[in-house]
Amino acid sequence: MKKIVIGSTQRHMGKTTLARRLQQVIPKSIWLKIGNHADTQKTEPLFHHAEELLDALKKYEQGYDVAIIESNAILRHIKPDLAIFIKGPAIPMKESAVFVSTIADIMIDADTALTVEDISSKVSSLFNGKQPKSGLGECVRVILQFQDEFHQTTQ
Repeated sequence: MKKIVIGSTQRHMGKTTLARRLQQVIPKSIWLKIGNHADTQKTEPLFHHAEELLDALKKYEQGYDVAIIESNAILRHIKPDLAIFIKGPAIPMKESAVFVSTIADIMIDADTALTVEDISSKVSSLFNGKQPKSGLGECVRVILQFQDEFHQTTQ
């Protein structure tokens, strides 16, 4: 199972929005979250500890090709196929965010505009020829659209 991890500097940075959108365009994907803040509007499985999520991943491996995980903490336990970091204004950054920022494949922040090529080269490893090129294109489109919206809200 391929793994995408989405982390950020703080809460309310759009991790859930990005995860939902990616799940909509990646066939046979599941969205999971580690956190302590339950929200009745959110439908993803919520785990309070990395170990719980790791156990669940074993169960989901048979039915899904891609796991989309919202968490900084999980990166201490797994090496994802794609790590996305959303950098907000939080200063100082919490320790887990500093760690994620150093290993992220894609960093979305207010000061940088990634190109289609930047994102495509990182996302293509998820597909390995198993998905149609339209799947790759859709993932790139979702990330670019999210980046544009992030830039608009942080200016």
